[in-house]
Amino acid sequence: MKKVKFLVNVPDKYTREEYKKGQVKEFENERADEILSAKRIDGGRYAEEVKETAEEIEEQEIIDEKEIEEVKEIEEIKNEDEANKEEIKEIVTEEIEEAVKKDKTETAVKESKKTKNIEKDSDKGTVEEK
Repeated sequence: MKKVKFLVNVPDKYTREEYKKGQVKEFENERADEILSAKRIDGGRYAEEVKETAEEIEEQEIIDEKEIEEVKEIEEIKNEDEANKEEIKEIVTEEIEEAVKKDKTETAVKESKKTKNIEKDSDKGTVEEK
């Protein structure tokens, strides 16, 4: 990968992306070499290569490491949130199941009481609710 600094405003001949004067962009070596070797009608260059110092490279590595740590922290938080969601889901499901069981039990008890209040007289062929 090479960094290229544009010396003039120019569109990319493949992507039509507009590069602005002073803009720095990183390219694969082959594409960077193509841009660096291109000449304008007046013989001037479109861009120049940006050479990074050891200090700049080290600084970028530190920034990259910090970004990696931030991403890891975010992923950990997401994983914790997912675990919490699962735990909450299990608790709510259990509470719903208990409420349904309680409701079914109450309904069964009411039906049972209702049945006890009905007296059947098989000799007369009548059913009487009490």
